[in-house]
Amino acid sequence: MLLIKKYSADMLRYWENMAQRLVLSVYSDPDVATAWRGDTFYFSTANPGVQFYDSVLPELFPGMARLIATGNVGNTALQLAHWLGARTIVLVGMDYAYT
Repeated sequence: MLLIKKYSADMLRYWENMAQRLVLSVYSDPDVATAWRGDTFYFSTANPGVQFYDSVLPELFPGMARLIATGNVGNTALQLAHWLGARTIVLVGMDYAYT
């Protein structure tokens, strides 16, 4: 697991990332944010009725943009693209593994 974690952050260490913005969930590995040289944009998730989402996250990150947690990272990416203003969204290899 540590080896995978190290390579995930290492993949982001390239000079072009200074000109790009990285969108990260508050759950993202801190090493990823450290490796990134450009701007970062963080978002949180909401899952109504779950204490962690209703109480803890808003307290830790007041005023932060929140997307509804849908149990699937693909759905979260779709919501994020829509929220950021994407008009056309193409899903390739969308994983619906959750039941």
